[in-house]
Order: sequence, then C-alpha cells, then structure tokens
Amino acid sequence: MTRRGVPVVCGSLVLLLGLTPCSSNAQTTAVPPPPEGQGIADQPAMTPSDRPADKSTAAMANDPATYKSQLSGAVAHVRKAEVAGNEGNIPEMLKHANMSLEQAKGAQRIGTNPDLDDGIADLKEAIVVGKRDQLAPSALKDARIKLARAATSPDRGIDTKSP
Repeated sequence: MTRRGVPVVCGSLVLLLGLTPCSSNAQTTAVPPPPEGQGIADQPAMTPSDRPADKSTAAMANDPATYKSQLSGAVAHVRKAEVAGNEGNIPEMLKHANMSLEQAKGAQRIGTNPDLDDGIADLKEAIVVGKRDQLAPSALKDARIKLARAATSPDRGIDTKSP
C-alpha cells in the first residue's frame, strides 16, 4: 500500500518514498550473465602496465641492485625521521619511519641480513614510541646505523631467499 509522505512498511523494509508502489514481486535490474562459452576463465588475462613485461617478478625480486636500492631508500628515510625527531616533529618522524620500514621490508624479501633484521626491529620500536606521542631518538639512531651497515656489508644481502 502506498501513501504519499507516510512511511510504509513492506516486509522488513520501510519505504520512505510514498511515490512507488510496495510490491513483494519487485524486480531488480541485474547484469545479464555472459554468453555461453564466455566465462571468466575464457577472457584474456590483463597485465599491469606499470610492470615491465620482459622481466619476471621473481628475477626482479632477486636482483642485488634492487636490494641495494631498497636499503639506500630505507637509510635515507630513517635519516629524515631522525632529523624530524630531533626537531620535535613527531608526525613527520612517524611518516619517514614508516616509509623506511616499508623499504627495509622490501629489501628483507630479497635477501637475508642480521643487521637488516635488527634495523627493522628498531624501526618498529621507534614507530610504537612515536604513536604514543613520544620521541624515539635512540631507536632511530640504532636503526640508521644497522640499516647503513646492512647496505654497505659486502655480499650479505645477495644471499637471496628461495621463492
């Protein structure tokens, strides 16, 4: 039953528009199913345009240059986090500590290194302390030292993990 401007109860739904009839047989607009033989499995696979097609992901993940690049980015961001912490800018410290952590984790996926693992633990500690609105200069300094040592240690990151 429809009444203009009055809520109408239809089953368990309340219709606030009094302009449409209340019917339990209302049809919803549905997307028609794909034609037979055109299922999802039959459609061509799409490749992301941001990934080069000639290099496989596994080959890129095991590249020592990628490992060094990830580590140098992590060291740069932990330095920025340390500077922001020394200036008392906790949001900026957290931002750069998180960016450093992400890059350090990326390097950790590529190769193993005890200094890298310790640096990641120090970054996590600095982030926890920063989320309590406190500065973490010693944790950031320790993280910077360990990540820099991991970046400069010869052949320690080349020992790649098996996929």
